[in-house]
Amino acid sequence: MKPKASRPRNPLVQLMRSRNGDGVHQKSGKALRQAAKRQLRRLKDEAGFAQRARSAY
Repeated sequence: MKPKASRPRNPLVQLMRSRNGDGVHQKSGKALRQAAKRQLRRLKDEAGFAQRARSAY
């Protein structure tokens, strides 16, 4: 009886396993900067809305 032929391995998986960290587990610097800008813009919009609401009365 012949032994079963093994399936060919995916070379991309082998490359990813050999790298340190085995993938991204945190947001990149660019994503963090964009999130900070969005948060700042949101805070400014909320503060501006509150000032306009108070001055209307």
